[in-house]
Amino acid sequence: MSVIANLADHRPFPDLSIAEFALLVALLRAGPHPAAFLIPTLDAWFDTKLRAIDLEPTIARLIRANLILRRGTTLYPKRHARTLVIAVYGNLFRILGEDMARLISAREPSLLGMLRAYLDRRAKEDREKKNPKKDED
Repeated sequence: MSVIANLADHRPFPDLSIAEFALLVALLRAGPHPAAFLIPTLDAWFDTKLRAIDLEPTIARLIRANLILRRGTTLYPKRHARTLVIAVYGNLFRILGEDMARLISAREPSLLGMLRAYLDRRAKEDREKKNPKKDED
């Protein structure tokens, strides 16, 4: 019987896409469920409308990576997936913490400008969603 290596066993850092990471986090929080159960959470996180079929490529990659198991329609996170997710969270906090420190100290004005532009765009989109412009005929 061949041994399936954890993603991080032969690499210096975990190799997960944002979609894989998000699906794993949602599944670890919810526990074993069909993919469709995770859609409202993923929709909210990515500000989009997904269908179960949209998740299939990500699910297939996570199954091949031995991070989840599918029995029927139910997805089960593997135990070692939790360790990987915790490690990725730690890395993200370090990355974001370093960027926030640069922003606060203004040593990296381009990051501050990008953050301001993003927040302004999101605020404008939120306003437009709440008050859609009426077509004037």
